[in-house]
Amino acid sequence: MLITDAKIEFSDQPAIIQHVSIPEKCPHCGKNMSPRIYSGFSEDSYDYWDKNHNHHNGTKQKFCIVLQCVLCNSFYLGNFKADQFDSYGKILNYGYIEVSYIPPISNDIPENVSEISERFSGIYNQSLKAKEYGLTEIYGMGLRKSLEFLVKDFAIYLSKLNSDDSAKIDSIKAQSLGQVISSNFREFSNFSKLFQSASWIGNDETHYVRKHPEKDAEFLNSLIKVLANNVSNTVIEQEAMKLVDDN
Repeated sequence: MLITDAKIEFSDQPAIIQHVSIPEKCPHCGKNMSPRIYSGFSEDSYDYWDKNHNHHNGTKQKFCIVLQCVLCNSFYLGNFKADQFDSYGKILNYGYIEVSYIPPISNDIPENVSEISERFSGIYNQSLKAKEYGLTEIYGMGLRKSLEFLVKDFAIYLSKLNSDDSAKIDSIKAQSLGQVISSNFREFSNFSKLFQSASWIGNDETHYVRKHPEKDAEFLNSLIKVLANNVSNTVIEQEAMKLVDDN
């Protein structure tokens, strides 16, 4: 961080000079340098406690400073949130807010699926982010990995419902995806077919030659969404039946 003075203009008073730390790594070219510093702005009111302990109404200020990389000449923003002020309203403490220009990812994965397979949900989210960044080759590979965690963790969940056999669980973890699919879902034939179809497309995303060139990562993503909803429904059904059996 480069520590320097910057002019910041709040919505309800003239510009003031603040001592701030400026991010030096350009988000466009990725190189470190000392950027050109332009004005800072805030739509928030100038909110602080004065020396007589009177509160000046407003909100905790967020402000940004316009910066320009001296290497690639691209503009970017330093974003901050002020937290503490002196008796004259000068900012004493502030936090730097990391900026991401990728919009938040909504994966629509049911909550109970994330509970039985947290790794699946995390890997699936990363795959969607890869797609947003234009990393289409990584996108499909990530989906394939998320599928394996969904299948294995669902198989482990079903195993625990029946016997909680630690040897069986260890076996599931060690098996290949195809072996888990063929040996753990006999009571759910539709699952076996959907899992198998998804695994075939997923394997195509990791191999040099595609066996099913008419299907792509988007089709795999659609399958995973269907499977996640089916897993969610099955988890609810199993819990409901266990409730009846236990009573």
